[in-house]
Amino acid sequence: MKANLVALKNTLSKSTGRVGLLLKKNSPEILMVAGVAGIVTSTVLACKATLKVESVLDNMEMQKNKINTVWEKVKEGEIGLDDYSDLDHKKDLAIVYVQSSVELIKLYGPAILVGTAAIGCFIGSHKIMQRRILASVNNNLSSLGKQSLAQLMEFKGIGEAKAITIAAALELGRRRKEEKEERK
Repeated sequence: MKANLVALKNTLSKSTGRVGLLLKKNSPEILMVAGVAGIVTSTVLACKATLKVESVLDNMEMQKNKINTVWEKVKEGEIGLDDYSDLDHKKDLAIVYVQSSVELIKLYGPAILVGTAAIGCFIGSHKIMQRRILASVNNNLSSLGKQSLAQLMEFKGIGEAKAITIAAALELGRRRKEEKEERK
């Protein structure tokens, strides 16, 4: 019985280790897929929220009209509310605006949060790839600038267009550095 538990523990440990390494190796791609899924989800949530906005705005407008109607009647003397001042009128309108804003935040908040998380996934994926590429040349930009397009394209996720963009950016940096040295 004890031998079975030890064997089970070793098997689980190895499996967990393999899964962890697989996740770490593919983390930029996983984050990119999560980012795309997040953007799509955010868009759908925003579209659903937009369908409900009209009722929130209509409700706000209706409440504003009621408050303004009462205020006009108080000013004309039709309603004897001596303790309803201009300040009270403004406070009531402010409450309506705040309540409507809260409703709009409730509608669009999830879409904003999911979209923000998706952008975080894209940035995270980019940072991991950036660290991996720089680590391949011992964090030396000069060495990275000497890499061929084929060498840059060896990284998963770097195609010809991205490799050309990286090479062009590094070349611009090299020329700017030379230009500064010439001025001295």
